[in-house]
Amino acid sequence: MKTSGKKTFTGVFAYLLILTLVFSVFPPIHAEASSARRQAIRYYRKMLGKQKVYVMPEGKKIGSRSKNHTSAFYKYSKRSDVKFALIYLDHDNVPEILLYDWNYGYGIWTYKNKHLACIFSSDFYSKPYGYYRKKGVYVENYLTEENPSYRVYYRLPSHPGEVWLEKDYYRGKNKHTEYWKGGDPVSRNRFYSILKGSVGSRGMTRIHLHRNKHSNRKKYLPG
Repeated sequence: MKTSGKKTFTGVFAYLLILTLVFSVFPPIHAEASSARRQAIRYYRKMLGKQKVYVMPEGKKIGSRSKNHTSAFYKYSKRSDVKFALIYLDHDNVPEILLYDWNYGYGIWTYKNKHLACIFSSDFYSKPYGYYRKKGVYVENYLTEENPSYRVYYRLPSHPGEVWLEKDYYRGKNKHTEYWKGGDPVSRNRFYSILKGSVGSRGMTRIHLHRNKHSNRKKYLPG
């Protein structure tokens, strides 16, 4: 009996020693994710604090607000003209940041491996609307002075340049809505069935933009 008890104690001690070694070599995954999130947010905060902020890649060809609607090439935005929002598009816990300037448009940026990359951008005709958290589905409103207006669904970052789903809203006397997938018309039921196949029961999160000032950077970019 004494020998059996000694073996049991030795076995338990060895098991605890193995666990200690494992966790000392491999830190908890959630700790690594938290660290990556803090690094990203700190970088975003630092970037927004500069006098010149890039809401989209420098040199991108965009529409102009001039009367003849000529094209222009984006240079940079003044810090005071920028608005921002943290969003969670992909499956990890590291947020992307959406930067918006009414004068030019907006871009969605991600921070990984100490580098910032723009995964999507659009000019001032488009306005950020919402996204499905950690489902990779992003939604924008594309507004025109004529019929129709559009609600466009993208899959980011996997298909950054591809319009996946689209709703066209016609106003006025013949008010109606048309539904599209990849440029082909579909029924309303088919449209929402396709969307649900990607997002499940997850509802859309509306995007709320914040003015780029110190108090907002501190409040909405914590960590």
